[in-house]
Amino acid sequence: MNLPRVVGIVAEYNPLHNGHAFHLSRAREIVKADAVVIVLSSHFVQRGEPAIADKWERARMALASGANLVLELPTAFSCHNAGVFAAGAIDILASTGIVSHLAFGMENAKDPKVEAIVDILTHETQAFKDALRQMLSQGRSFVESQARAVDSFLPGAFAVMSQPNNILAIAYMKRMREKGYPIEIVPVERIGAPYHDIKPGPTASATAVRRSLWDGNWDEVSDSVPPSTMAILRRCAAEGRLFYSWDRLWRMVRTAIIRSEASELKRYAEMKEGLEKRILREAWRCRSFEELISSLACRRYPRGRLQRHLIHILLGVNHWTNRAYQRLGPAYIRLIGADGRGRALLRQMRSTAALPVISRASLPGNSYASEMLTLERRASEMWELLVDSPDPGREARSTPVMDP
Repeated sequence: MNLPRVVGIVAEYNPLHNGHAFHLSRAREIVKADAVVIVLSSHFVQRGEPAIADKWERARMALASGANLVLELPTAFSCHNAGVFAAGAIDILASTGIVSHLAFGMENAKDPKVEAIVDILTHETQAFKDALRQMLSQGRSFVESQARAVDSFLPGAFAVMSQPNNILAIAYMKRMREKGYPIEIVPVERIGAPYHDIKPGPTASATAVRRSLWDGNWDEVSDSVPPSTMAILRRCAAEGRLFYSWDRLWRMVRTAIIRSEASELKRYAEMKEGLEKRILREAWRCRSFEELISSLACRRYPRGRLQRHLIHILLGVNHWTNRAYQRLGPAYIRLIGADGRGRALLRQMRSTAALPVISRASLPGNSYASEMLTLERRASEMWELLVDSPDPGREARSTPVMDP
């Protein structure tokens, strides 16, 4: 009996652009896949920002570009560092019991150093831990310190680990190796502009597409995304359902900060080294989200990490709950969207899934899942407050997107 070949992809699709569409199509082609399963970030993404569109609309983008099944990466993992983000996503894909392959974009898909890097990070010898500690003591960020520590054992590793897509790819591979998941990895050489590039065009990054959206330059957006994504974005814009207002985000974040004492801020996820005092001091002084981030950013605390700290404050993610999420992992597999083939996979998952499969933000009788879903509802409500036409309570009411 030939088992179906199902390729899993971890994505944000913020929004889905031409490079994403190429990757999805190429992954299906390489694997000769019968189906594609996406694990999609929730309303706050890995770099610590609100998603440009809600998760259901981004699921529509994925289905229109060839995905068959879209599952949620809960906020507990989607707005976090690369290691936590990757662990949550890979655990969900593996827990379906149907995913045979994992495809991800890389800058250096054929570089032999990648496997050696994963090996060093997975086993973490005492010598490596000492090197990492030394790098951190010099005021570097964790990402830079980790890359330099690996480079001290494997020359050339720093350059490989400095590419954003490689950082996530290595984190995916590390999680796979730690857990021993029987899933075949499929690195795909990525095309298009670098992750943070802001130049528009047919191969523009998601950062550039968002910039064009915020600038109201729809011609640039049209050049950079598939027609199906363009139609969804135009409709969402007309309905007041895109995130545009950094000023709204700033007012909400600043309110959450200045109503707190430093001792309260210290309780939030990953807060350490007196950062809470700096955040409180600067929030009283600064007049915008950008000004606050710029005033806090340094070699030790790059922008992405700081933005995640601010979102954790906004969402009330405390240190203890955050550690529980990391220790215990995802509590459920939640359906966000599916087509006909995806629904067939769901039926198969009734006998293969290692976690409860849900379609709504509810799982009675499971206190850990209820805690995670409460955070999800809170994140969705906060996202709703950031758009022109909020839809309060949508998280509790919404059903998955179903394509024919």
